Amino acid sequence: MTSVHNAQDGREWILDAYRALEPKNYLGEFTSNNVRPDGRPFHTSRPITILTSFLQRNSYGSAMVTFGNDNASNSNTTGSSTRVIAACTLLVGHPGPSTP
Repeated sequence: MTSVHNAQDGREWILDAYRALEPKNYLGEFTSNNVRPDGRPFHTSRPITILTSFLQRNSYGSAMVTFGNDNASNSNTTGSSTRVIAACTLLVGHPGPSTP
């Protein structure tokens, strides 16, 4: 099998099956070539995007952080990304007699 991470031609299901059936061989191919499954070298990281005040109506402080690329047109990655949304709401008041 040649260069598993270059399956951009619609055969992603082959990668999924290979990863599920032969996980040691799947990861071994990448570690022997010093690349990650998405094609990046080990010493590089995914791009990080931070959007603050993401939820303005529902919270007093919020942010959305995206690790990776949102578009699949980037030839270096498969378009995978991870998103994290965090928000904070602070209500100041006095507790009632039943909730000290």
